[in-house]
Amino acid sequence: MPPVIDSNRFNAWLSLLVTTAISLAAVLDNSNTVNKHNNETWLITACAICMCFSIIMFASHFVGALSSVVIGEKPEGIIIIACAAIWSGATASIMRPENNVADAGPIIINANLYFFSWGSLFIIIYLLGSYLHDTRMVDSESIKTSLSNTPRLVHWMTLLAASLIAFATAADERGGVCSGQNLGALFTHACGKINYAISYGVIASFFSILAIAGRVTGQITITIETAFAGLVLVLYAIGVAVVTGVGGPGSLVGNLYFSSWIGFLTTLRLATSAVKEFMFGAAGPAGVEREAPAEESADVEEPMGNEEEEDDV
Repeated sequence: MPPVIDSNRFNAWLSLLVTTAISLAAVLDNSNTVNKHNNETWLITACAICMCFSIIMFASHFVGALSSVVIGEKPEGIIIIACAAIWSGATASIMRPENNVADAGPIIINANLYFFSWGSLFIIIYLLGSYLHDTRMVDSESIKTSLSNTPRLVHWMTLLAASLIAFATAADERGGVCSGQNLGALFTHACGKINYAISYGVIASFFSILAIAGRVTGQITITIETAFAGLVLVLYAIGVAVVTGVGGPGSLVGNLYFSSWIGFLTTLRLATSAVKEFMFGAAGPAGVEREAPAEESADVEEPMGNEEEEDDV
C-alpha cells in the first residue's frame, strides 16, 4: 500500500513536531539560568514525549505499511489523546507565574516557550477535532447545523475561555502585585486594578456559562442575551483601559494582556450581533429589502396577463 502523504493532519503533525521541539529547547535553555523550577523534569519529559509522538506520526505518512494501520486508526487517536492530556498539564505548569518558567508575574521571561507552548496546544486541539471528524466519532455536520441554529454560541465559548484565563492569571499575580514585589514601583498602585481583573473574569465567566446553557437549551431570550452582552462589554471596556493601561498589571504582554483584549473584542462582537437581532430580528435590517424583488416580479407578470387577454379577443 502506498504511503498516505495527503492526510489532512500531515501538516499539523509536522507543525507540532516543530513547536514541541522549540518548546523542549526553551525548557532546556531555561534550566541553565537562575529561573529554575521544581517541575523542570516533568516539562522536559512532556515535551520529549509529544515530540517523539510527532516524529512517529510524521514518519508514518511515508511508510505505506505503517500508515495503513496508524493514520486514521485507533493508534493515532490514542497518540492524540495522550498528547492532549500531557500537554494540557504541561501548559498549565508553564503558564503558572510562580513557577518562573515562561512568565514571571505579568512579564514574559521566555518568549519561545510562552508562544510555542500555546501553539502546540492549539495544534493538538485541531488534531483531536480532525481525527474525530475523519473517523465519524463525532457528527461534524450536526455540530455545524447546531452552531448555525444557535448564533453567537462559539463567541460565548470563546469569551468563557478568555475570562477563565484572565481570572486565573490575575488571581495568581495578585499576591505579588499587591505586595509590590513585581517590577517595583511600576505596579505599586495596581492592587485595585488586579482585583478588578479578577472581578470581571469571574462575572464574565458566570454570564458566559448562563448564555451557553441558554443557547444550548433554547431557553434564553434575545432581550436577556443582549443585556448579558452589554453588561460584560462595559466590564471589559473598563478592564482593557484600566488593567492593560500604563501602570496596570496587564500593561505588559502576557496572559492577562491577551485574555483581556480577546475578551473585549469577543464581547464587542457579541453585543453588536445581539443588539442587531434585538432591533431588527434574526434576519437583520436586510430582511426588509428582500421584499422588493417580489414586487418587481408582480410588475413583470402583469404584461403577460394583458397578452393573454389580447389573444382571447
